[in-house]
Amino acid sequence: MEQAFMTGRVPLRWAIAAVLAGILVVPALASDDASLAGTSWTATIIGGAPVPDTEATYTLIVEEGGGISGSWGCSSYGGVATFETEAVSFSTYLNYDMWCSGSPPLMPFINLLGSATHYRIDAGDLSLTDASGAETLRFAPGVRPRPF
Repeated sequence: MEQAFMTGRVPLRWAIAAVLAGILVVPALASDDASLAGTSWTATIIGGAPVPDTEATYTLIVEEGGGISGSWGCSSYGGVATFETEAVSFSTYLNYDMWCSGSPPLMPFINLLGSATHYRIDAGDLSLTDASGAETLRFAPGVRPRPF
């Protein structure tokens, strides 16, 4: 039963206790990029390939104070993001894996978030690029409903 409530390699109850105890520290967004706080996004390109409309939705929510959260399929994740001018970094991932039927793989998406070094708003979309300048993820504004 404990396995169903795992958050990465940390049981969910430990992650909740750490948050309540104030162990996890979330850095604030840089003041010049505070406009990203409170925004939500749906992935349209992952690893250079378009996300099929039939696949579960990958989302990214940029929270006040630098936290991020999102979902894919029936599962969800959270972490920390730092946006400064055009630079970005993502870290401290916690994930809650439900693994329902047809759920897309999590780690390729998380790895691409972790490899992002820069971001830009391009025609209203949020584009994340790696150190080589290659676009690794693109998000449209808002959160689309998941297909059933």
